Amino acid sequence: MKIRYVKFSLAAAVVAALSLNALTSQAALIYDEDFEGASVGDNAGSLTPAWTGGAASSHSVQDAGDPFGASNQYLRMNGFGNPWTFGNGPAQTPSTIATMSFDFYADTTAASDGFLRAGLSRSGDAIFYDILPSTVGNDAVVHFDIVGNVSGSAVNYNGGSLADGQFDVWIDGVKDVDGGNLLSSGNFDGFYIWVNNGGTVDAPVDAFFIDNAQYRDEAFVFDPVPEPASIALFGLGMVGLLVGRRRV
Repeated sequence: MKIRYVKFSLAAAVVAALSLNALTSQAALIYDEDFEGASVGDNAGSLTPAWTGGAASSHSVQDAGDPFGASNQYLRMNGFGNPWTFGNGPAQTPSTIATMSFDFYADTTAASDGFLRAGLSRSGDAIFYDILPSTVGNDAVVHFDIVGNVSGSAVNYNGGSLADGQFDVWIDGVKDVDGGNLLSSGNFDGFYIWVNNGGTVDAPVDAFFIDNAQYRDEAFVFDPVPEPASIALFGLGMVGLLVGRRRV
C-alpha cells in the first residue's frame, strides 16, 4: 500500500500538469494535422479534411529520412508550378482572431532560390510571409506561429499586444514580424502554404517538409519552456514522492 501511495502521488501530479497544459494551451485548437492518420504516398487532397489547390495532387505524405523524428510522417511540399504551387488548408469557421502553426524542415537538397509562402486567409490572402531556407537554415526543424487580428480592437497575448488589422510571426517562440499589415477583408477563414520554385520550372522544389499543421481561433504562441503552473503541479508531485518515501 505504501509503495502504491508513492507511485500515485507522482503519477497524479504528472497527469494533472499535462491536463492543465492541454487545457490552457489548446483551448481553441480547431484543426490539428500531424499526417499520422494518412498512408505514405497519400496526397494532400485525400486528407480528411482535404487540402485544395495544386497541393491537393502534388504534396504527399512521407516518412523517409525522419526529418521530424523516427517513424514520424509529414507532408512533402512539391513545387512544380511556374513559379507557384498553391496549397490551401481546409476551410475553417470564420473568426476575428486566428493562428496558424506548423513545423518546417528544409533539406539540404532544396533549391537555393525556392521558398515557402505561408499565411492566414480572409476572403483572399491576408498575409504574405516568405520562408527562405537561407534565412531559417537547412536540416533543422523550425516552428512557426502566424497570428492575425481583425477583432476591431487590440488583443493581448504572450506578454504583448497585437493591434486590429495586423499580424505577428513567431519563429521558435521568438517574434520575427511585429505588427505587419493585413491584406484583403473579412474574417479569417483558413490558412495556406504555397511553394515557389524560384521560377525555374525544370528544377522543381521537392525538399520542403511540414508537420503538425494547426489552426486556432485565438492568439497563440508555442512555448518550448514549461508553463509555471505545470512546473508547480509537477513540484507538488515531487513533494508527494518525498512524503511517500518518508512513510516507507
